[in-house]
Amino acid sequence: MPQPSTSPRRRLSRLALPLLSASATVVGLGPAMAEESDALAGLLAPFELSGELGVVANYVDRGITSSDNDPAIQGGLGLGLPLGSGDTGIHAGIWGSTVDFDEEGDGPVELELSAGVYGSLGETGIDWDIWAAYYLYPGARGSLDYDYGELLGRLGYALTDELSASAGYAFSPDYSGSTGLAHYVDVGVTYTPPLELSAPVTLDATLGRQWFESNSQTGLDDYLDWSLGVTVGLGPVDLGLRYTDTDLGRGDCFGGSNACGARLVASLVARF
Repeated sequence: MPQPSTSPRRRLSRLALPLLSASATVVGLGPAMAEESDALAGLLAPFELSGELGVVANYVDRGITSSDNDPAIQGGLGLGLPLGSGDTGIHAGIWGSTVDFDEEGDGPVELELSAGVYGSLGETGIDWDIWAAYYLYPGARGSLDYDYGELLGRLGYALTDELSASAGYAFSPDYSGSTGLAHYVDVGVTYTPPLELSAPVTLDATLGRQWFESNSQTGLDDYLDWSLGVTVGLGPVDLGLRYTDTDLGRGDCFGGSNACGARLVASLVARF
């Protein structure tokens, strides 16, 4: 069954949108088109646009495969609007992935629509983000009742220039498959070694805990998941390798599935 994630990989990094008038000048557009481009740039200038497109060897969410242990294509777009001094703002986005839940009529795609607010807690150095997400599974059989929503929050703090920590919480009033309340909490650390490398390296670790109101309906006990990852940045492209696992035995995983075990996942993601 679907296992959407609160992982930061879904939080697209904000990137300032370049002024369109500059590109119009470069390609030598006429005065009328240049004026229209300037007007459009004026409308879009306050916004920040970001995106990603990539492939993963296995789409793993909260320690459980969502692609039946096969590769998946993923991508998304995000739009942010800073408010005031820029420490606070609003954001919205769409993210998608190919999926395979090894269930008849499960549909080929997962879509996430999200919107929220972000900011900082005064002079504490703590960043916060609160958002709502709705997960859609176009093409899935209606009786599976996959679609559902979550409310999510995350706190982040830079302990040093190289080391940061985060904590998150996700709540669903009616989890996928109409299985009732669900809660997920996770903590994580990210470390960037202070090395003079042409390709920067980032290390990270996460630990999460999932609770369900109805374990019998979800086919899972409440469980822990964890991961260790390394990412190498090559310009706009990130190469990643991640180890993930859960404390669920095969007999505790959807009645004997291999969807919840340990695995090593490679990824290649272009960001813009």
